Amino acid sequence: MRDSFATALGALAACAASPAAAAAVAALKPSSPKRKAASKLRDNALHRCLVAPLAAACADRPSPAAAASLRTAFAGAWLSFLTCSASLPDATDAALVAAALRGLSAPALAPPGSPPSSILHAAACVLFAVRKGLADTLSEAGQRCMLEALVTEATTLSHASSSAEAENATGDAVVGSVVRLTTLLVGALGEIPAPLRMRTEALLSSLVGKVTSSTQLEVARTMRVLAATEPAAPLRAMQAALAAVGAAHSRVSPPSLSALRGSGNAVEAPASSAAAAAAADVARLHGHSTLLGFFVAGAHSLPLGVPHAAHVQTLDQTHALLNDRHPAAREAGWMLAAALLQVAP
Repeated sequence: MRDSFATALGALAACAASPAAAAAVAALKPSSPKRKAASKLRDNALHRCLVAPLAAACADRPSPAAAASLRTAFAGAWLSFLTCSASLPDATDAALVAAALRGLSAPALAPPGSPPSSILHAAACVLFAVRKGLADTLSEAGQRCMLEALVTEATTLSHASSSAEAENATGDAVVGSVVRLTTLLVGALGEIPAPLRMRTEALLSSLVGKVTSSTQLEVARTMRVLAATEPAAPLRAMQAALAAVGAAHSRVSPPSLSALRGSGNAVEAPASSAAAAAAADVARLHGHSTLLGFFVAGAHSLPLGVPHAAHVQTLDQTHALLNDRHPAAREAGWMLAAALLQVAP
């Protein structure tokens, strides 16, 4: 019963948002109250039927079990909406992609205080609907259009997360969904135009040090799938990751720290800002180490593999990290050591 109501709700939202409904509303008299009511209903149909209820279900009211069941139902509603919208004769790829992005951004509207696990569940529900109802059925041109829109959306989210002072579970859930869908599209397309590939590489390289560990793994996986589309991409990505790991390592454990403490001339920063800066440096170190480890461990799956010089440089960086006294540096070193052992003869 619940699934049937969800399917009907998605179909009604698709009909209300269709161009045919817009033409029917435009045919009414401009001063007619019926036209005003229909315009208001049509303009807010997607938000009122699918976006706002899904976001509200992240608050776990009236109970966590009931809210989880409701979020699952809205996954079916979103799937029905996208399927019905794509079957319309006047449907365009741009309109479908715009609707999918609104769905992926729905968890960002979750009420304050919503549990992070509920937000992640809502993001996973929408991701399933978008993947099954749209991404797998689009043409190559539509998939490329969707990839461009996802890169733009992820860039906006990246700037928003870099300006936020506290960890935002909502934004991280949305970023994770966008990155997972990007992985799917990159693998499906196989060949990506050079400007779009460079934009995606730059975005993922900057994003890997700003998100949680679970999303870091997805970013690294996307980067490796993207590298398979161009022979020179793995070496370029590994060199950038090596440079980023070295820079983050120097900030996490600066060589002159003990000297500054001994001299008594160090200028102490406020505790809150110093802790936030240290946490950001550790996140960058672990993120770029994860990315580098993915390339080293997956060298056999790349078209031309990985140059031997890159393995040597990774080994040197691993040695430096393992010999450091900072726990975060040693943890990053063990990640790289595990990756190197997977490809050792």
